[in-house]
Amino acid sequence: MGNTSSKIPSLQILKITENSISHKNNILPFMHTIVKINDIPVSDKTDALEIVKMWEQEDLDLFLRDLRTSTNFHLVIPKKVSDARLGMSVNFTDDIIDLFTVKILQVIEGSPAQQCGLLQHDYILGVEGIPMENENKLLKYIEKKKKDGMTLLVFNEKMNFIRKVHFIVKSGLSLYGCKIGLGVLYAIPGDKRNITVEFDQEVINRKIEEFKKDNTKEIESSEENTNYQNLDKVNENSKAVKIENEREDNRFDDDVSIKSRSNVNNEKINDEQSKNKDGEVADKSESENEMTKNIYKK
Repeated sequence: MGNTSSKIPSLQILKITENSISHKNNILPFMHTIVKINDIPVSDKTDALEIVKMWEQEDLDLFLRDLRTSTNFHLVIPKKVSDARLGMSVNFTDDIIDLFTVKILQVIEGSPAQQCGLLQHDYILGVEGIPMENENKLLKYIEKKKKDGMTLLVFNEKMNFIRKVHFIVKSGLSLYGCKIGLGVLYAIPGDKRNITVEFDQEVINRKIEEFKKDNTKEIESSEENTNYQNLDKVNENSKAVKIENEREDNRFDDDVSIKSRSNVNNEKINDEQSKNKDGEVADKSESENEMTKNIYKK
């Protein structure tokens, strides 16, 4: 028998409406997916309308999967009263779709990406209201619809909320001015932070300004560390050169010393040779004098 893989049908959450019951209960688009409703596994017949009908009759016990932290949890929503809105758009999938990994690593100043409001450390979770199966289809969709515009749902790892970014590019590549990272190396952090969906634009703008200031400090600090490292390398090189020069000086001193000793030895040898020659000359002179005396005697 071959290997079998068990699939888990689920409802991919594509959109959350501001001030709705889903928003107030902190259900997150794309990060959360619904696996069961009132202990009944979801099926291809389960949609937003079906959920609302159930909610009008009884409490909703949602069993959800947090794709960011890989944990499951229950959320009980009391039976609908008055004109309350559930405020959720979903799409059935025959298996749980993993959280996408499309991370913005760098945004070029003045680029279309920056003008649309994308920031460094942003993660593109998806296009609001549009079902996607993987990162490649997401990027292809953005490229195809760039001139028409779309609403991206974005999470920034330096901020604790999901925000909307209206993305439109009239010319050039869709993500022109962005460097992106794909795959497990750029996965969204799975820590236990509390994440919300933020709709208040004043709050978003204030947080973005704080982020930009902190990000500028990080860049400056990184540049200072780089400069210090380079300075350390220069100092190390200077020390190495100094040590090498000292070694050369020592070698020079040793050579001079050796040469000096050699000269002294040579001088001694020359003196000895001179003495020997002087002695030989003296002996020769005495011998010649003796011979001269003998001749006169004869």
